[in-house]
Amino acid sequence: MLIHDFEVFRWMLCGDGDAAESLHTIGSMLVDSEIAGVPDVDSRVVTVRTRRGRLGSDQRQPARGIRLRPARGGPRFARDAPVRQPPPERGGAVGRARHPCRQPRAQLPAGYRDAYRLEVSHFLEVLRIGGAFRTSISDGVEAQRLADAPALSHETEQAVAI
Repeated sequence: MLIHDFEVFRWMLCGDGDAAESLHTIGSMLVDSEIAGVPDVDSRVVTVRTRRGRLGSDQRQPARGIRLRPARGGPRFARDAPVRQPPPERGGAVGRARHPCRQPRAQLPAGYRDAYRLEVSHFLEVLRIGGAFRTSISDGVEAQRLADAPALSHETEQAVAI
């Protein structure tokens, strides 16, 4: 799901032509023993820096959910307004979070439901009446470039150039 947060980073911080310059991530396996055997983390912080020095950070901790916060200065930044996803639903053993990928679709946070609904509506409208899509292939490619960077940053314990 992190790639979707990178799409938000780009929309909030790079809408005026700025671009991601570097990314740094740190993470640990602290909570979810079910995924402990795979090369993944259940708790992480990702920081993106743009060419103009803008910063965005994204945290994931199973007990607290996902918290996306752009730094001031982006073209679409709403002052002190983080984007939050509530913690995963608790299930099974006491105190054990259900992995977010296993949550039923109906439990997506309202902001995600609304965003998906608006995206699908826009897509169908363009197909029906024509016109230009609000996003392009390059938007997806740039989000994917960001999505490829956290694993390398985590492995090397260094910021990586985008």
